[in-house]
Amino acid sequence: MLLLRMAATHHLFSAKEDGQALIWKFFTTVPTEGFDHMLAYHAGTKINQLQWPAAHRDWTGVSFSNKV
Repeated sequence: MLLLRMAATHHLFSAKEDGQALIWKFFTTVPTEGFDHMLAYHAGTKINQLQWPAAHRDWTGVSFSNKV
């Protein structure tokens, strides 16, 4: 399962069952060095939900296990 959440106009927030939440930056052209994530969070267990609220662009939310 892959969770995706768009934020702003040039960022993507993603997570997989491996417990990693990643923030990616989109470019108008493909970088010669390839794509890599900007930020990562390791929950250590399956991530259930992502949130990047439109009203609070500087904050993200990740829920896993019984934690937020």
